[in-house]
Amino acid sequence: VADARVDPDNIVAFGRSLGSGPTCDLAARCKLRGVALQSPLQSGALAIGSAFLSWVGYAIDPFKNYEKVPKIECKVLVMHGVDDEVVDVSNGRGIVAACKRPAAPWWIPGHGHNDMPDNECLQRVRDFLFELLADGPTSEAVRNSGPRESSR
Repeated sequence: VADARVDPDNIVAFGRSLGSGPTCDLAARCKLRGVALQSPLQSGALAIGSAFLSWVGYAIDPFKNYEKVPKIECKVLVMHGVDDEVVDVSNGRGIVAACKRPAAPWWIPGHGHNDMPDNECLQRVRDFLFELLADGPTSEAVRNSGPRESSR
């Protein structure tokens, strides 16, 4: 973000399923405007097994979102199908519980992992983007970039 000289206020990261891992990692390390997660997992091991498997496989689990989410400073939207048989909805609920700034989550009855209502999900993300805009700028650079007095 700094190398590309992109204002973090212009970045909203999106991650779906396994993509929630790299998204949470980025957001935990960099200030962003927001994060949207669809069917996120708390950890790779928890998504496919149990708390015991998560404990046993801790060293090799690349997706420890439960450790990264509490470090995310921006607002986080979670959308998850209640009937998800791939990544149980408890993963999404755990992510929301760990967020410092959770947006209102969207728990979608009648939908699983691979049959989420695409148009409705995109509409919810759009609404989330408008929420972020309504919150106003978050970075000092944007707050200080208003009209400047003329030096004449």
